[in-house]
Amino acid sequence: MSKTYVLEARQIRALATDRGACIASDKITVQGEPVGYMYREPPVETSDSGWRFLSGTETDEYMNDPNNSGLFDVNTIANYDTDIIEFLDAPMGAAFVRQTLGAPLLPYVFELADGEPELSEAVPVAPEREPEPAALEPVAGARPGRSAPPARGAAQRPPEPTAPPPPPAPVAPPRSLPVRRDITLEWSMTIEPEFGGRLVDGDLEFVAPGPPVRTIWISVWSFPPEPDPDNSPEAVLAEFRAQANPAVLQTFDEPGEDVAERRFATWYPEYVEGGLQWSLYGYTVRPEGWVQSAFFADSAEQLDWALETWRSFRFQPQT
Repeated sequence: MSKTYVLEARQIRALATDRGACIASDKITVQGEPVGYMYREPPVETSDSGWRFLSGTETDEYMNDPNNSGLFDVNTIANYDTDIIEFLDAPMGAAFVRQTLGAPLLPYVFELADGEPELSEAVPVAPEREPEPAALEPVAGARPGRSAPPARGAAQRPPEPTAPPPPPAPVAPPRSLPVRRDITLEWSMTIEPEFGGRLVDGDLEFVAPGPPVRTIWISVWSFPPEPDPDNSPEAVLAEFRAQANPAVLQTFDEPGEDVAERRFATWYPEYVEGGLQWSLYGYTVRPEGWVQSAFFADSAEQLDWALETWRSFRFQPQT
């Protein structure tokens, strides 16, 4: 599903870099609402910061649809709402909420058995502030398996992780050495022998069953014989850069095999069918045409493999 984000990639500044990935509601990134509730839970992946950001206006129905949220770099969400930056070093279990629209983010408070409010020990205590205006009505909103966002102005206990730790990842067997394989009459790439290939709707698909499971999709395109400024290497590259996902963790914009070739790729995690996958979307562009490729893996540790394979594309003109 295509989304139009409030901020474009060129508008993202370096405000909170190298802090990993996070999950944020479309209420923030698509509709432009401020962060009303942020909490940190145990990460699901090595690059996951554990931070989750909601506006606080989400309903249960809204949060039950995974299409209404996305995976972003923490720096991206810091650009949407700079108020979160001062809390990003808080530990797991920390939670912060705006008690009213326009109010500052404050640590959660919850009531003890004797009715006395106390701050969560996991959260740094914020300095006392002036009393806020009357709280808004409570708004529900929960993602399956996670605590609901707080009713604004209500005293609640921060969310506690309930899921058991994931089992250890299976040990991958030693990989075979890559071999060069033709993908068209002019294009080739290096790939391990365990990858099985097939043609799907005109595109090439290669899958290695793993562990780790890895998938490659390849489409090969040609430029028209007559020069066309709207369909040239420069125009194609400019379009790829402009359409890049603003939530990328890493971007690779580099020269290719020779001066006529240019490469561009983006790397970021995605939620697909309820699971997390890591994706490298790459383009190898030459005057003769370009290769559009996608590399999918179940671990961020596969970035080196994806880059090595993407950079192995070679063009050899027919004689």
